[in-house]
This record gives sequence, structure tokens and C-alpha cells, in this order.
Amino acid sequence: YTETLYREALIRGVEFVFGHPVESLAIRNDKTCSVSAKNVKGESETWEARKAVILCSGGFGANKELIAQYAPRYKDLNSDNELGSTGEVLLLAQKIGAGLTGMDRISCLPRPPGNLHSQGYLHLDLSRFLYINGNGKRFVSEDALRPQITQAFFEQGNRNIFEIADDATVNGYQMDIQRDLWRGIENGTVFRGKTLEDLAEKIAVPASSLAETVSRYNHYVEQKEDLEFGKSQVNLSHKLEIAPFWAVRVEMMVHETLGGLIVDPLCRVLTEDGLPIKGLYAAGSIIGNLHGDNRLGGNGISSAITLGKLAGQQAAAGTKA
Repeated sequence: YTETLYREALIRGVEFVFGHPVESLAIRNDKTCSVSAKNVKGESETWEARKAVILCSGGFGANKELIAQYAPRYKDLNSDNELGSTGEVLLLAQKIGAGLTGMDRISCLPRPPGNLHSQGYLHLDLSRFLYINGNGKRFVSEDALRPQITQAFFEQGNRNIFEIADDATVNGYQMDIQRDLWRGIENGTVFRGKTLEDLAEKIAVPASSLAETVSRYNHYVEQKEDLEFGKSQVNLSHKLEIAPFWAVRVEMMVHETLGGLIVDPLCRVLTEDGLPIKGLYAAGSIIGNLHGDNRLGGNGISSAITLGKLAGQQAAAGTKA
């Protein structure tokens, strides 16, 4: 998406400036905004907007200090966010009157610890894997909502948790996922066993417990009813029975901050009193009143593209507040 839009913008004559961290925002003549930033030489530069400024700097998932301030229950989690998701622009907007909401809402995902770009995971298909704890037992429905799964991980201490699947699952995944799983074996976060007992030994969980857990789950698949955690029937469609068996060590990580600026349906940034700030718009993960407590999978892209286009159209048209 980024490369396609970037090329199109260049064709249309858009100028991009990199390496200029934003230092401040300001309202000019009570109708448009200006942006001050530090250039690559360390000098301050100011850009006066002809019509509007659009804030689309992302969330603050890579800023541990802000997470500790606004969402302390997540402060000890690692993050899979890009390093630039630090939230400074969000706070600069607040300084000129922008309202914030939902700053304690964090969306988390299970990830292998360490180098995220070279390790695989098994949860792409909710019907083909299990979460188990250090005792070799399930502790949550694999298709529960993200906040519920996060809470279950917290209750387990967010440690010694594994995703379990069989070889049919892995062989059904695309090649880049399979590649990352094999890399994970080299990195010590992915394990492969000829039998469930062999796998249990490699991940240091009780073999009898893991075998019983998988056997019970396979029975639930046959009966189309998960008597322990209520997994939906649509996701009770595959047994785990084709050796070798796979396990991935995972921990819950900060995936996206759901809080941020308050906007209206035209993407205008609002004050805490609900009044639009003239000439100021926002799009993407910097917005806080969009997803609520749980962002559905895939909606990060759709919200960025949709609201980015809407904010751009409104700003270009010079919509009056």
C-alpha cells in the first residue's frame, strides 16, 4: 500500500520531507495550522498550511513511558510496533486544545519473543491450533476476542505459553510463514516433535498432560462442541493429528494503541468540548474514538486508507468548521 501510494504521489508532484521531527503545532489566524520541525541540520523550520494540516503519525505503541502513564497494566509488555510509533504529535495536538480519549486501550497480539522478522507463529487459522500453558493445558478459547485472550495471557503470567499445531497446519500455510517457522527453530522459539510426547519434552511440559489436552480437543472437534472454553463450531473443524507436531513459544505484545485524538465523521480534530479545531484533521492510528476496546483484525489498514482519503478530501476542499 505504502509503495503504491508513494509512487502515485510522486507522479502528482507531492514533495516528501524526511528526517524532520515535529516540534510544535500552532493555530494561525484562527483558521489554519502551522507545523514546526527540526531539519537534518538541527535547525527549526516552520510550514504554514494553506488550508489544513492532517495528523497521521500513528499511535504510541513503541513509547513505554506513555504506555506506563496511560495504560500501566501493559507497561511491562514488549511491542511489535515500528520505532516511530512514539506519540509525540499526539501530545503536541493536545497542547493546542485537541481532546484525547481511550488512552488506556491497548490491542495486543501473541508474538514470539525476540526478532519479530525471522520467527513464525501458528495462529493464522483459528481452527488449526491451540494455546497451551506450561502445564500442557488449554486456558482460553483460541477464537476469543483479543482483549479476552490478552487477559488470559496475563492470568498465566504471560510466560511459558505455546501455540500448538500439527504438520498439516504448517504445510497449509504460505511459504514465507513456513520459512519463518524453520528460522524460529534455529532461534529457539519454535519446536518440532515427531510425536506429542517428543514435542512435550522439547518445550518442557508434562507429556501426559499435552497428549490428554490434544485428545480431548480432537474429541470436541468430533462432537462439534468445546465443553471447556466454548470455541465456536465454525472453528472446531480440524483435529491435531498429523505428525510431526509444532509448537511456538509466544508472549503477549503491544500491537496497537487504540486511544488518541477525538475526531468527527469528517476527520476534523475536536476539542474535549466537541468543537472542531479549524484546519486540523487526523487519520489512522492517531485517532482514539474509532475502534473502541477491540480493533478487529484487518481494520488497521482499512481505517488508515479510508480515513486518510476522507481527511485529504476534506482538507483539500477547505471544509469550514
